[in-house]
Amino acid sequence: MKPLLGLSRVVLERCPTLEVPETSVMAVGIQRDEVEKIRKAKGIKVQRFERTLNLSRSRYYRWLQYETDLPLEFVLGIKKIIGLTNSEFLSLLVPHTEEFLDVLLVTAYPGTNSKLANQGRNHILEEELMKQSKLGEQDDIYRLILCYYALEYKGQHNSKNIEQERLENYFEKVETFSLFDVILYLVYVDFTIDQKDGYGRNSNFFLVKAWIKQQLKYVHSTDLKIVFGIWLDVAMLQYFADDLASSKKTLEEIQSFLNEIGHETFDNILVKNLLEYMKNFSRPNDQMQLIMASKNLVEQHKLLLSTFEYDYWTQLLAQYEIAIANLLIIN
Repeated sequence: MKPLLGLSRVVLERCPTLEVPETSVMAVGIQRDEVEKIRKAKGIKVQRFERTLNLSRSRYYRWLQYETDLPLEFVLGIKKIIGLTNSEFLSLLVPHTEEFLDVLLVTAYPGTNSKLANQGRNHILEEELMKQSKLGEQDDIYRLILCYYALEYKGQHNSKNIEQERLENYFEKVETFSLFDVILYLVYVDFTIDQKDGYGRNSNFFLVKAWIKQQLKYVHSTDLKIVFGIWLDVAMLQYFADDLASSKKTLEEIQSFLNEIGHETFDNILVKNLLEYMKNFSRPNDQMQLIMASKNLVEQHKLLLSTFEYDYWTQLLAQYEIAIANLLIIN
């Protein structure tokens, strides 16, 4: 798989230790007043929670008042009873508190980092995913993560398997992406991009770009680095899917935005070099010079970069370098 900058930056912010998050209790990150409004609007009585979940009326109301937390299976049970879709449920989560996102990050990141890709199964993670996936409905959030986890250990095949079908069906149903959806979509595209006529080679990234556009309206400087990383991931995945025209267009959009806001010189130079690289396919020697200049820049900034970001740039540029070296040998 290819490295992903957006994923690397989200991991750095949310779970840099890559430890499996605690998922036994759903903390205050869900908008509980909205849950109650939906319950009342649909005419669902609290007694149904008592009968179906063994969740007492008093405990439910204490949860609404943030006086206590509930085990995750209760929260997912409430979700199912009041008829929330995954997207509706995710929309009720306060940004940056989604435990689902943390679990997805720990699940997906190792496969995109060549240093971690061959470390073997994470049995603690696998056990947690199996436990949580049994609590929800067929397309529940943990089942989606478990599908992706299973894919990584099954490896790539020319024919679709059941996990791929479930993930692709989920993406078809979602009308608006959350950050969780963006990350899941990108890692899945990354996984399938080398398959002949695979999902990754037919992706238009429409919902990812819509998410980026929405985020750019109000993000803070820290979040902007994540949005930029995800935007660059789109360009790189387009490139590795042999969609050079779309990749160049995306890089030009990124470059224009970075110039407009006066973003960090480091990011600007690397985007410029990648764009020039794609414009010089008839001159592999020039391409090699651009990649070497980019590698030198990364080394100069090594002490300023997180391990995640340093690994990303070194792995990405190494892939470009190998491609050029092979081309020079052929010529």
